[in-house]
Amino acid sequence: MKKILYIIGGFFALIILLLALLPIFFKGTIKEKVATAINESVNAQVYFEDFGLNAFRHFPYISASLEDFGVVGIDEFEGDTLVSVKQFKVLLGLKSLFSGRVYLKGIILDNPNIHVIVHENGKANYDIAKESTEPEAQTSSSSSEFEMVIDRWVIKNGNITYDDRAGKMKAEVEGLNHNGKGDFAQQVFDMKTTTTIDSLSYWQDGSALVSKKAIDMSINLNMDLPNSKYTFQENTIKINEFKFGFDGFIQLLQEAMQLDLTFAAKDNTFKSLLSLIPGAFMENYNGLEAAGNLSFDGNVSGLYDSTNLPAFQVNLMVQEGMFHFPDLPTSVTDVNLNLSVDNTDGVIDNTKIDISNFALKMGNNPLQARVLIENLGQMIVDADVEAKLDLAQVSQFYPVEGLTLKGNYAFDLQAQGKYDTLTREFPKINMNMSLSDGFIKSAEFPMPIENLTLASAIINETGKLPDTKVAVSKLNMLLDGQPFEATLNLENLDDYTWDVAINGGIDLEKITKVFPQEGMALKGMILANITSQGKMSALEAEKYDQLPTSGSMEITDFNYESADLAVPFSIESAKMNFDPKKIALSQFVGQLGESDMKIDGKLENYIAYIFKENEVLRGKMNYTATLFNANEWMSEEEEGAATATGEDSTAMEAVQIPTTIDFEFMANIDKVLYEDKKLDDVHGKIIMRDGILRMEKLAFATLGGQFAMTGTYDSRDKLEPKFDFGIDIKELSIPKSYAAFTTVQKFAPIAQAFTGKFSTSLRLKGAFDEHMNPKYESILGGGPIEILDATANKENKLVNGLVSNLSGGNLNKLGFKFITEIKNGRIFTDPFDVMLGESNMNLGGSQGVDGSLDYIIKADMDAGAVGQAINQGLAAIGGGDGNSSRVKINLNLLGTYDEPQFKLLSTGAGESTTGAAKSAIESKLNAEKENINTQVDAQKKELENKAKKELEEKQKEAERKAQEEADKIKREAEKKQKEAEEQAKKEAEKLKEEAKKKLKDWF
Repeated sequence: MKKILYIIGGFFALIILLLALLPIFFKGTIKEKVATAINESVNAQVYFEDFGLNAFRHFPYISASLEDFGVVGIDEFEGDTLVSVKQFKVLLGLKSLFSGRVYLKGIILDNPNIHVIVHENGKANYDIAKESTEPEAQTSSSSSEFEMVIDRWVIKNGNITYDDRAGKMKAEVEGLNHNGKGDFAQQVFDMKTTTTIDSLSYWQDGSALVSKKAIDMSINLNMDLPNSKYTFQENTIKINEFKFGFDGFIQLLQEAMQLDLTFAAKDNTFKSLLSLIPGAFMENYNGLEAAGNLSFDGNVSGLYDSTNLPAFQVNLMVQEGMFHFPDLPTSVTDVNLNLSVDNTDGVIDNTKIDISNFALKMGNNPLQARVLIENLGQMIVDADVEAKLDLAQVSQFYPVEGLTLKGNYAFDLQAQGKYDTLTREFPKINMNMSLSDGFIKSAEFPMPIENLTLASAIINETGKLPDTKVAVSKLNMLLDGQPFEATLNLENLDDYTWDVAINGGIDLEKITKVFPQEGMALKGMILANITSQGKMSALEAEKYDQLPTSGSMEITDFNYESADLAVPFSIESAKMNFDPKKIALSQFVGQLGESDMKIDGKLENYIAYIFKENEVLRGKMNYTATLFNANEWMSEEEEGAATATGEDSTAMEAVQIPTTIDFEFMANIDKVLYEDKKLDDVHGKIIMRDGILRMEKLAFATLGGQFAMTGTYDSRDKLEPKFDFGIDIKELSIPKSYAAFTTVQKFAPIAQAFTGKFSTSLRLKGAFDEHMNPKYESILGGGPIEILDATANKENKLVNGLVSNLSGGNLNKLGFKFITEIKNGRIFTDPFDVMLGESNMNLGGSQGVDGSLDYIIKADMDAGAVGQAINQGLAAIGGGDGNSSRVKINLNLLGTYDEPQFKLLSTGAGESTTGAAKSAIESKLNAEKENINTQVDAQKKELENKAKKELEEKQKEAERKAQEEADKIKREAEKKQKEAEEQAKKEAEKLKEEAKKKLKDWF
């Protein structure tokens, strides 16, 4: 018995030992496999500080964890962290090793930070999964035996940001804590979760709809997995102090969702409803005294998919509500609200909004309202609103610390009828809003707005759109002794007819101190005296004589700073005069960051631009400056913010030229700064029109050279802007151009090895990508390039190869000119002559942006540089004699700029090495044959002349003798030709073998 106990004890001891040693021996291997598996499955950079594996800390569960785990985006999301987690831990039950189930005791996320970004093009940074190239495995019968049981999952102190730039919406969750449990091995089971959020905020189109709300949720769901049906049981959702719960179910169908839900408030009071008001408008909520009854309920029922919405109903009722801020003498009382939002068929246009009663008293100031809106498509309105407020009493019932208000405000509205632009209907309406003896004073700015008077009305007595009248009969105020007044009358909404007058001054700094604007500083004085009258029909017909507009405006000491503007913008002084056709800008002196500017000219079509969409504002102006610093407009990201990989990332977006702007600038700028480049004496015409930037004879000096440009930048295709430029450059530094321009680095990397200057006249057209990087394969163009007084660096591999093979002489004072053509990502060079040391060379060919080379080099060089054997060979075939000091040779330059290769093509005038000898021999034979034929013809002619002089009886004999002599000469010539051919063949074979041996040694 004792032995059995020893055996059992030893077995368990062995198991414990194995469990202890397992993390030690296999931790490194498992960590490596985890890292490999993750990186093979995602298009992102994944990092984690450590991988943990422990069998005893949570015994009988094995714990595996990733410490400081994170996912960082690549490509357009480079440097953006999608997920960072302090610790990701999984607890695995030991019995998982001996059964078909995976028992997870818990999944824990500690301090997760999730930042989701959706770009304007719809691309999301969470879309990182790599597409699998392997076929999907067939589901086997055994796969159904695999089950997973999750006992609990936990999220501790999480933060989530969802930034949807395409949908113009953003949500932020701070302090998320979540617990959940459920047996997912079952087909039907209960899942219980609890969630708390310290702060939830939501923005839509830049407006904060939810601001820093605390959330507390306890949700129990019955999970019917086979039917994808999820039924709410006991549930409580608490937003700040407002609590409500759900009953019913959500069922996921093939391409839709079936909903049947009811919701209702739980144990709420009027005060809990007030907790939903953003804290900026409801300070000291905890000390607030409030009373009143509240009911809130509703339902959602029906099908929800891409084309259908469920029916819904929401009811909110407040009875006898009141609230009172501590330390204030007066309360807001008699708050009664009856609100119903009803939609019976899921068609959003059929929604009915009924505020049958809304009433309250603010001290002695009553508000009474009734509003009914039916059919949101063809809106039917029935409204009656009346409010009176003594502004001096506001501080008695609502905290307005640091703000003094006075004046009598009144508002009344009666509206009934249909609003439908298609049928030109407008509700019968009578609305009046007025303020008398207004006074506004802020503690931050002691100068008040005084004598503030407003009288305005909207009237429509017939229910027809053209009969609507909008009138601001009086708007007067006095700000620090500076008067301002304005009037507006607008009639006939079919053919807008206006009459506007503005007269007075506005001190912008004082206005913003009375009404502070977050993130913005504004100051300056505007003096205006402008009147305008007219009709939209006359404007559309460009009948400016029927649009009497006149006046003037002066701006002095204007300064604007904002988080949205890279640098401050200021106007020292500006003067402009108005008439119906144009605004004449007689003076404008301003500053944009470090950039100064002086502008004069005119703006046309400004009335249409103000009143109508897609109208074009036209202008012709002179622009003068001593400095324009473009670097101030580049964001930190554009300047190459460091990423998680330690590399710089430049993510400029393509510059967009507005299509509603048609400006012509005659520019004259002493200095422009862009990145590390300085452009001096910039002058010429710049035109912005139809989304295209045009430059006409725009000249400047930089990098020691003179530039002149004429061409276009077309931004209408945002993803692929086009350019088409003619560029004249005179005496530009070669090394400086290589350092400054990526195009030179791509198309002419050999420029790195040269000093000196060059001049050119190029035509280039092509495209950029969406980040303003040139698309080199799209570039077309070319032109002449002239190199002046250049010196080559012999340390460069390509230069060294040319020197060692073809020169060896002095590489200073180089000068040459050639013609280029750029297409298909390559630059082609017409053959041109250059003196390299003691070698006369002719070069032509091409090279690509990938660095590949393909040039033909014809060299006339010193024979000593290539060896005596070649000189002897060339002498034997007619390319020279044994004592010649020159040799001709043709090479093919291949390979790349970094690894050039020289291949012998030919000697002489371009024939192959073997063919050269044959060609030379044939040339000699043909010459000898031609010489013999010439001699024969001469002798024949001489004999013929002699025969003519002799007697007729001797003519026949003379002809016979001449023919015999000709035959003899011919036979001798043929014999000599045969002997010469045999001798030449022997010499050619010998020369060929010697030349091959010498040239092989040479290269």
